[in-house]
Amino acid sequence: MGRRSRQALALYHELFKSPVMTSKEVQAVTVLSPKAVNDLINVFLEKGILRESTGYQRNRIFVFNEYVKLFL
Repeated sequence: MGRRSRQALALYHELFKSPVMTSKEVQAVTVLSPKAVNDLINVFLEKGILRESTGYQRNRIFVFNEYVKLFL
């Protein structure tokens, strides 16, 4: 995660409170630029922490899938 490790940790903790988020909500939690937010979300997607649920290019919704599965 590099320089964004503090923001990544803040996002990870926030996902337990709000397991479904948009990139604007991630930006509010991390206080990063839109590009940095997208980069951070891509890292979370690659690691399998988040899953994109809409299939769109814009207005995407991300789900903390493994956590949500615990309650289904």
